[in-house]
Amino acid sequence: MGHQPFHGKGRIARRLPMVAGIDLAGTVLRSRVAAWKPGDAVIVNGWGLSETEWGGYSRFQSVRAAHLTRRPEGFSAVEAMAIGTAGYTAALCVLALEDWGVIRPDGAGEVLVTGAAGGVGSVAVALLARRGYRVVAGTGRESQHGFLRDLGAADFMPRSALAEPGRMLQAASSPASMAGKAKPVRASTRIVAAAVRSTTGVTMPSALPFSACSA
Repeated sequence: MGHQPFHGKGRIARRLPMVAGIDLAGTVLRSRVAAWKPGDAVIVNGWGLSETEWGGYSRFQSVRAAHLTRRPEGFSAVEAMAIGTAGYTAALCVLALEDWGVIRPDGAGEVLVTGAAGGVGSVAVALLARRGYRVVAGTGRESQHGFLRDLGAADFMPRSALAEPGRMLQAASSPASMAGKAKPVRASTRIVAAAVRSTTGVTMPSALPFSACSA
């Protein structure tokens, strides 16, 4: 994946000065809360890091006890940060969609992931493929097809097919009719209807006739 340019257009940092970094992993040095003791391995995902709270690009960090998560056994700090907020969000999306019955937990069927070459989208592709779903990756970057195929994507849909304007009350389009230059996808493909609202949760599916999971 390519690096995203820094253009200063988005309001990520809500106050200045600010240290960047939306994730951190480390070891507790001292604590005033009984639940955390020196030596505990911890991670922090989200909670306003690099927005309202100083971020993880630092050697030492003072954080609120409520924001800490105990690092699971078997994960090094580097492995936890490789997953990061993007991976955490993607996992929450997959689990929530299975809980809601939008997709089946046995891995049957097909799922379209939009924004598939991004951080959340690429992890979602890998997770869904590993669980047995046939994953259709929606992306506007053909250069990323090889990367997404390595993650488990079985087919591709161009971003332009998803950007076509629709009309009120029109029938939902199937991926088979929208695939464009990509190999046709069976009309049974489930189009994931959810939106990521934060690093710690997802919204319920939209009631629109056609919507897709935006990563």
